Amino acid sequence: MKQEYIIIASLLLLFFLIWKEIKRPLRAHLALRLAASALAVVALACMIIPITYSAPAPLSSFSEIVLLTTGSSKEIPETYKNSKKITTDASLATAAISFIPDLSVFLSAHPDISSLHILGNGISDHEWERITTRQIRVSYQAPSLPAGFIKAGWPHIIRHGDKLDIYGTYHNTDNDSVKIVLTGLGTVMDSTTITKDSSQHFQLHCLPAHTGATVYELQAFKENKLVAEEKVPVNILPGSRTRILFLSSSPGFENKFLASWLYQNNYPAAVRNTVSQGKYEQQFLNLPAVGLQHISSSLLENFDVLIADDLALSALGSNEVAAVRAQLNKGMGLILQTDSAASLSGFSRSFAIKKQAVQHASARALVLPGQGTKTKPLPAEQWFSISHDPYAQPLVTDEQASVIVSSRLSGEGRIILNTAAYTYSWVLSGNEENYSAFWSLLINKASRQARPQSKWQQSVAFPTVDIPTGLVLETTSEQPPIIKTDAGELYTTQTPYLPDTWMATWWPVHAGWQTLSGSDTVSMYVFEKGDWSSAKASELINRNTVHAAQYKSAIEKQNEVRQQEKRVPVFIFYIAFLGACTYLWWEGKRA
Repeated sequence: MKQEYIIIASLLLLFFLIWKEIKRPLRAHLALRLAASALAVVALACMIIPITYSAPAPLSSFSEIVLLTTGSSKEIPETYKNSKKITTDASLATAAISFIPDLSVFLSAHPDISSLHILGNGISDHEWERITTRQIRVSYQAPSLPAGFIKAGWPHIIRHGDKLDIYGTYHNTDNDSVKIVLTGLGTVMDSTTITKDSSQHFQLHCLPAHTGATVYELQAFKENKLVAEEKVPVNILPGSRTRILFLSSSPGFENKFLASWLYQNNYPAAVRNTVSQGKYEQQFLNLPAVGLQHISSSLLENFDVLIADDLALSALGSNEVAAVRAQLNKGMGLILQTDSAASLSGFSRSFAIKKQAVQHASARALVLPGQGTKTKPLPAEQWFSISHDPYAQPLVTDEQASVIVSSRLSGEGRIILNTAAYTYSWVLSGNEENYSAFWSLLINKASRQARPQSKWQQSVAFPTVDIPTGLVLETTSEQPPIIKTDAGELYTTQTPYLPDTWMATWWPVHAGWQTLSGSDTVSMYVFEKGDWSSAKASELINRNTVHAAQYKSAIEKQNEVRQQEKRVPVFIFYIAFLGACTYLWWEGKRA
């Protein structure tokens, strides 16, 4: 019976008893009889309806637990001396420390746990979710960072001709300096030194001369003794064959050296030099001849980048200018070269060009921010720079931080303005690397971006054997893609609100390069469990520190005494009911 019906029935019974008492001829002790009648009805209702109250919950022997994880010491702080101790690391188990294979299962089996103190590197994200769902009071004591490579990052896929940049942090706990060496195919590519007793960032570079799936090695030496070694897998794809159209207002050394460099680096390029009005010298490098007399939209569709000086663009007809702008809107890039502060064509008017002071017009080095490279000094008779613009991206600066090369979006393409002249002097002085880095940066930035069929992402930095790895596949496929792996097929689920994004969980079964195939294929490297152990430990420590900080307010609330609901014993109401009925019977007999 619902409580509402019981209350209504009790009220009706109470009104009836009150009416009977009021109508009774003998009115002695009326107030006491009315009180006894009300007490009898209320006690009767309370025997049926449960009446509860809040009381402190009793603490069991499992109320406070100390969890030792990987990286913690067996020596427990005195603060937790009397607490029960468990561990998820079998190597830490002793007579006083119980081993548990799974924290979530242990918490489910012991719902009375109120406090959990975590020591060591910490627990996984899903275990934190389990703890917060249970609303357990949690504290985390982070250990010292491990020695070795605690951070590292690099592009896992590059194209032939691109520079491979490796960034990271090495934690040196010794009193001796450590030498970091990048090796590949038995050759030392780059190196740096980490000072003693420090946590220092490093950056190494190399220019791969081959293609295919490659594993470089990052090594640390102390006094010529190898103290750490980690794998750096990189998939080097064949160089992109960026198609280039080169328009020049007149022949010159700058144009001649650039055309020669394009040919030597296998760029398909077409060159048109203006000899006189309406007459052109045409040259075709690594591609068949095409008509360059008139610049049309159909011609420009065959090229990814247009390199031209401002004077050559100003000589184009209105239809040719419209064709260039139409292709810029479709993704073609324009590298615009100028040696003047005046804007001759409409393409350069969006940039504010200025001539630098005479005292600064001397040889100076250029800085390529995107590649972290400083070139050898570049001589020039006069220097022009580009004013800073919130809508433009500086690509190259000089030693005075003046912008020498800048980039602006134009539709789906880019316009890159280059004010650096005489770059061929690098080649003449034997600095071909500076020349290649400069022009590779400009061409790669301006190149028409091909839209990939799909895009792959992984949830962890170091996919490891027998550890789940989340995969995210972005594809235009209308059907749910099935990802094929060496361990079998993975069925994907669609991401809410993102119909082109699909997710799956992958459990790699062996280490090394593995090919995954969905709407297309991708190569991923799987590490052994012992690889990048310091970096994994450092990441786990950081994530646990963040989790502990996020739940700080919740932990403070949970420090209050835990309450539980208890029911008032029924016999109390039974005694009250009997007492009231006994009085009414005795008073009636007495009357």
